[in-house]
Amino acid sequence: MENFRQIFDFYAKQHQFTGKNATFEEIQEKFNIMVLAEFNKFALEFKIPLKKDIVTEIYKKNAKNGKDMHFDEFMVII
Repeated sequence: MENFRQIFDFYAKQHQFTGKNATFEEIQEKFNIMVLAEFNKFALEFKIPLKKDIVTEIYKKNAKNGKDMHFDEFMVII
């Protein structure tokens, strides 16, 4: 399970902050979630044999409000 946590953390930390000065708390919170773009990158780099629209559907069905995926939700998919 530790390896999955490392993978999740790696992709969750790929956020690009633009347009404002983020607070430490905002940055910390964003690093604990994986957004759709990061999940798509994970699926592509790990050669998940599914089309992008299917990967997107899986993400939206499992992510909180279809937007923010936490580690426990990631593990449900794995």
